Amino acid sequence: MTQEFNIMLLKKRSSFLNDLSTVFLVVAILGLGIFYLSMSPSEKSSTELQVLWFIEGVPNWVKQVTLYSLLILPIFFLIKLINRRSENGILKIDVNGIIITTNKRQIELTYQKMKEIEFVNRILNPSNSLDVLFKMKTDDVIRIRFPHYFIINDVFECLSNFSPDGLKISAILD
Repeated sequence: MTQEFNIMLLKKRSSFLNDLSTVFLVVAILGLGIFYLSMSPSEKSSTELQVLWFIEGVPNWVKQVTLYSLLILPIFFLIKLINRRSENGILKIDVNGIIITTNKRQIELTYQKMKEIEFVNRILNPSNSLDVLFKMKTDDVIRIRFPHYFIINDVFECLSNFSPDGLKISAILD
């Protein structure tokens, strides 16, 4: 007996590029925070006095940091968005293993190759979705996302029934 569920297969192209863009985003936000703090003395002043404060009161290095931050922020934000993408697909669970089918490819996972299955609920995630991580014995991780919570009980029950006893299935609140 095979169970089918609609999913989104989540993919990251390059973890190095993703980590690098995260670091640059944090640096850019800190740079803009420094600019905000340097402009805080003129916060309640008129626009003309704020411009005068920016010209005379803000140090040149803060102006340079602000310029670089304003250039870095949208560039690395777009790189981070392009780096993460997803494909709609179908998850099939049966006695032999798990099959993930998308428009372009098909991934077959046997229970013997899997080390652990984690259900991850992101607390700060505003959508009603849940991520599932299939951790392989080769240290590969396949991430899928279910579009709605109401599917999760069926998936968890199906995996518990079909998977062997040695496979660890856990739920994590992150």
